[in-house]
Amino acid sequence: MPITGRIMLIDLENVVGTNRKPAALRSLVTAFLDAAGPHHHTVAAYAVHSPDSKSVASVLTALGVAPLPVEPGPDAAENALIAHAVRMHREGCCRFTVASGDGAFTRLADATNARLDILVWKGQPIATRLSKIAGTVQRVPLPAKGVQAGSAPSGQAVARKGSDYTSTLVSSDPAARLSLFVSALLVGIGVALGQRLVDVALRRR
Repeated sequence: MPITGRIMLIDLENVVGTNRKPAALRSLVTAFLDAAGPHHHTVAAYAVHSPDSKSVASVLTALGVAPLPVEPGPDAAENALIAHAVRMHREGCCRFTVASGDGAFTRLADATNARLDILVWKGQPIATRLSKIAGTVQRVPLPAKGVQAGSAPSGQAVARKGSDYTSTLVSSDPAARLSLFVSALLVGIGVALGQRLVDVALRRR
């Protein structure tokens, strides 16, 4: 069945950072989920730097977000998200919500001609071309808990270079949480299987 809903892509290092305590990470990611609203599914990519990456995956999965850890490298997380989006575009998705101000995502628009709606923090710079091609740019207020638990999200520095939904996700119903966990896990497996093939195809374009 073709994918007709929106897909959300979170460039975790650009807008949140991976050196957060679980409570702060949960607060920051939830702020974006609240702002974005319902999606077909959400994927968050980040480079694996330390054993703490396991706790990152755990928090994301509990929120119904498929974790996509990648090996550190230039634009590694962005490339993984773009590769996933290209594959989903081939399955019918034509609209993506991108939580990032990184100009690398202009390549997604070039490769698919899909609509990109951008989410960033208030005050966070966005790459000039990305802001021009975006269907919409929504600026999300930084939650107080996220600031108190650490410095401002790392994406504010990186970018200079270049709801009802959430309440459902954090439901206290064990069955609902298990269902969300399985759903996120299946998406993550699909992302992992398709990432390399799509990445190769993207490089050949």
